[in-house]
Amino acid sequence: MQSQCIAPIDPSRCVVIVPVAGQLVPECERALVGLERQGYPVWRVPGYAAIDQARNELATAALAQGFVETMGIDAEVSFDPA
Repeated sequence: MQSQCIAPIDPSRCVVIVPVAGQLVPECERALVGLERQGYPVWRVPGYAAIDQARNELATAALAQGFVETMGIDAEVSFDPA
């Protein structure tokens, strides 16, 4: 079996969507800033109660604007941006 190398995507072509129903926890905000430093655009969008609907609407908007990938992050999650 032959392995294939997949070239990493240009971070500017992948938008990180973060629908916010309540508040964005500080640990999540710090990690999002880390993603922005790596070149990822981050959309923090407040006012959504139906997170599933928000993800769909934001992903549709991102694709319409020419992004080739989306990454969804919950506003209550802490993560390592690496």
